[in-house]
Amino acid sequence: MGEDERSLVPDLAALAGEILLSSGAEIFRVEETIDRICQAYGVASADAFVLSSGIFLTAGSNQERAFARVRHIPLSGTRLDRVAAVNQLSREIVAGAYTPLQAREKLLAIKHMPGKSRRTQTLAAALGSGSFCLLFGGGWSDCLVSCGAGLLLNLYL
Repeated sequence: MGEDERSLVPDLAALAGEILLSSGAEIFRVEETIDRICQAYGVASADAFVLSSGIFLTAGSNQERAFARVRHIPLSGTRLDRVAAVNQLSREIVAGAYTPLQAREKLLAIKHMPGKSRRTQTLAAALGSGSFCLLFGGGWSDCLVSCGAGLLLNLYL
């Protein structure tokens, strides 16, 4: 791997961290993924500090160029499909399956994965509300009311 590709690695790791954090991944998972990606591409001096709304990433030593990134990650909805896709990609990176440029393209594709349709989300909200009502001891009539409330709340939000 050339110096040009190696200079892309911290940005690649930060992008992976951004996708994970904005999709609802745990902070330790974000830090671990950033570290694994950097180590897989030979950047041993990377340090990531992750908070619930931001990533601070530094890299560099006497042998490597200095690098620092701070990224603010606004709150958004949970997207476990993206978390799973980035986790799988990071495993493949560690196994040596991708160059940094190929991994970047994969990450951009993951970042732009379409979400569930509005109809599917509304149906899931209604069924989820009714299921929790039954789970906590409600009757079938309570379940129907809960389904309606979940449906209305999802449409309102």
